[in-house]
Amino acid sequence: TISKQVKGKVDVLLFEGWRVGCRHPNFHAFNKYVDTMLYLKVDFDLILKFKYEAVVRGIESDPEHYDMYEQFGGYEEVFRVHYRGNYENLIAPVEAWSDVVLTKDDNHHFTKVCAYIAFEVALHPSLPSTRATHKLILVCHLCVQVTRTPGRWKEFLASFQVEETVAVVVGASQAGLSAGYYLQKDNIPNIVLEKATECGTSWLDHRWDSFRLVTENSLCNLPDFPCTAIGADPRGFMPRDQVVEYIQ
Repeated sequence: TISKQVKGKVDVLLFEGWRVGCRHPNFHAFNKYVDTMLYLKVDFDLILKFKYEAVVRGIESDPEHYDMYEQFGGYEEVFRVHYRGNYENLIAPVEAWSDVVLTKDDNHHFTKVCAYIAFEVALHPSLPSTRATHKLILVCHLCVQVTRTPGRWKEFLASFQVEETVAVVVGASQAGLSAGYYLQKDNIPNIVLEKATECGTSWLDHRWDSFRLVTENSLCNLPDFPCTAIGADPRGFMPRDQVVEYIQ
């Protein structure tokens, strides 16, 4: 960790990075300290074009160095999922809740020169110079396009709720449900994640219709929830649909 101490009053701290403002729990820890969100809008297709061309040249000049892409489906797939995917899913939406949006032009500039002002200034007598005055040129820049909508970032932060927990259980089948049960019993904050819309889906999707357990029902013994809780005979063998009912 690199830290720097700043002494004295600080009026503005500019924090730059593509993760700033993203609607993702991993980034909320530092986003919550941002007062004003400024979004720099660019032609991302043009950036991707430059990025793609650079990588293609790199692959052609040193193929072995870029073998890592192959294990992820090749660079085309990495490009589509990672670069474009991150932009479309995380970066681009930030514009909607930014207070200020600066738009870059086709030349990748977000300001343009609108005036040159030349004037002469008198030099201090103590400064070594062969002239008493020097000509200065003041270059005035104008934002290509700027949109201000104050308050949008604060509204976004107010609507973005993050729940903190101690334990995360991945998978809500027998083992996951049992783990969640004992965590809850010991008053340990936890959440059980399941990728399907409901528990027991794998039993429906990956078992044949006439499937039946080959071990007796008495071995189906979730904590404080024996098979008899759904009316199953402990000495019997549950069919597929009854297993799903038991888990659910």
